[in-house]
Amino acid sequence: MLGIDRQGPQYQGRTMADTERERDARVTTDRLLTVEETAQQLSLSTETIRRWLRDGRLRGVRLGERRAGWRIAERDLAAFIHDRIAKTEQSR
Repeated sequence: MLGIDRQGPQYQGRTMADTERERDARVTTDRLLTVEETAQQLSLSTETIRRWLRDGRLRGVRLGERRAGWRIAERDLAAFIHDRIAKTEQSR
């Protein structure tokens, strides 16, 4: 089971099963990108993407064995890009 923080107001009145069903629906409907695909989309090196995944800057799922590697949900990549654009515009 993934650790889901159920302390926030968004979880009031919802059961653990509700949040887990939502998580499962998200996982099964999002296309999962490899590190290589993500690096290509962002025109970055694969090592940069792996570093961001390890540091928690970019959300991803490690599929167990080292050979299986990381996968990044398209939704998480889109959110990451949106957040970076917003931070860039705020700093101007």
